[in-house]
Amino acid sequence: MLLRSDLGIWQPLVNQLTQTKFIVQKDWAAFVELVNASATFYISVLKKNKAILQELVKTK
Repeated sequence: MLLRSDLGIWQPLVNQLTQTKFIVQKDWAAFVELVNASATFYISVLKKNKAILQELVKTK
């Protein structure tokens, strides 16, 4: 069994997976909604970053 200190940088991921397991067990629809919202958010961030990079390339 790993101690918390042994997990190092992996601790946040373990915490998130533990929370996700709780959500899935409580309400599958809420979990699906969470996944979809996360995907939408990350895609929008990627699009904004792409636009910023394109502007930076244009100005050089």
